[in-house]
Amino acid sequence: RSHWCARPNGPSAALRGSARVFGFGIGSSVNRYLVEGVGRAGRGAAEVVDLKEPLDEAVDRLFRRLDRPVLTDLEVAFEGAEVTDLLPARLPDLFAGQPLVVAGRVRSGVPSHVVLRGRLGERPYEARLPVASGLAGGGSGTEQPVAGTLWARRRIDDLLSARPTAPPAEAVEEIVGHALRFKLVTPYTSFVAIERELRLDPKLPLAQAIVPNVARVLQAAREQ
Repeated sequence: RSHWCARPNGPSAALRGSARVFGFGIGSSVNRYLVEGVGRAGRGAAEVVDLKEPLDEAVDRLFRRLDRPVLTDLEVAFEGAEVTDLLPARLPDLFAGQPLVVAGRVRSGVPSHVVLRGRLGERPYEARLPVASGLAGGGSGTEQPVAGTLWARRRIDDLLSARPTAPPAEAVEEIVGHALRFKLVTPYTSFVAIERELRLDPKLPLAQAIVPNVARVLQAAREQ
């Protein structure tokens, strides 16, 4: 049994080498952040199983993934557009029954194809896949809220987990900027409900009422 730190840029990344680390949690009180962080930083996968789900099936499913990585050492490139800030920056392996989701920012152009390179067993692998027309229409992240929010959430998570202590001031500034633009809750931002309609007549006079002390009310009730 070994203990492993989920910091992707820490000393454990060098010690891991070409190995893969998987996170697996059971129950409703699992630290999902840790389990998913271990899988992400270890270039493996993560899964949290509820107690209502048969554990034998979940464990078998995990071991099937461990035994059958479809593609390893993946790299992705885009044709027709300049795409930057890909997240995750280092792609995990592709396992059977698990999708690979990559988010990035289109700086210029319109992506027409995605080129995926990796290794299939011991052999090199390459595939050129067309980008769906609805997703290649351009526009800013706020004009495509699902894709933009996905990228922003991943970027914020990267900034928050880059170091074991609080992020530096420039990282906090970037976190707040992304959170405000994409309406995300972070350790530095939150939602505030604002009444837009006045439901009381401001002309009505104010009334004063004496609110009894709760402790005195309870004491009086006990004495009765």
